[in-house]
Amino acid sequence: MIRNYLLAALAIPLGSVEAQTERDSRLPQATHEHRVDPTSPEEIVVAQPFQLQVPMEFRVAGAAKKVTRGFVLVLKVSPWVLEPRSSPDFVLFAGDAVAQRMNVGCWDGHLVALVPEVDLSRSPVWFGSRLLEERITATIFQAEQAAAEAAGISALAAPELSKARSRGGDTLEAYDSNELCFLAAPWILEYAPSEEERALSLRPGRAAIEARQGRGLPPPQSGQRGEREEVTPKKR
Repeated sequence: MIRNYLLAALAIPLGSVEAQTERDSRLPQATHEHRVDPTSPEEIVVAQPFQLQVPMEFRVAGAAKKVTRGFVLVLKVSPWVLEPRSSPDFVLFAGDAVAQRMNVGCWDGHLVALVPEVDLSRSPVWFGSRLLEERITATIFQAEQAAAEAAGISALAAPELSKARSRGGDTLEAYDSNELCFLAAPWILEYAPSEEERALSLRPGRAAIEARQGRGLPPPQSGQRGEREEVTPKKR
């Protein structure tokens, strides 16, 4: 399960205690801990399509659904929305689907997330209530969607969507969700450099490597967004 894979990645230490303390000191005080009103990300910075050979599972309209196409999104988000707490995270929705997060994001204000294929020109992206993904039923989703509509949350405007797609570049082609996370990890390096160790911990998995070898391709290299393009993390 991709969710378990990502949770395992999120459990990896981020460095020394001193470094972690320094990162935590940059977090703003959460004055909206019990917020129930939905909120949009400040910006959808990147929208890169992906395609898989082995389907991955998402929660769509309150039910599990396996998909082979979707988007890697990089979202600019207020840090307090992303700050880890003892309660569940604010659920990130993209249209009728629940996004799967690749990083925490609160230290750099950018979240990398995976979503199934949706029409981003019509489907809004927003943070809903603090909920456990597996407990989101169709009824709960409908209530979350109604709250977002009442709050005036709308889909990305055409010019902004065009910019996000342009930054995303070509489609990421991966064998499975593990390889997808590996290939998408440079977005974490670029937009959430405080989580470098987390990004570098992602691996494609033996099945993906064997599948690439079967197609006559070399194993994907760390720090690449595809088979050829080298990526150098940007300082922000």
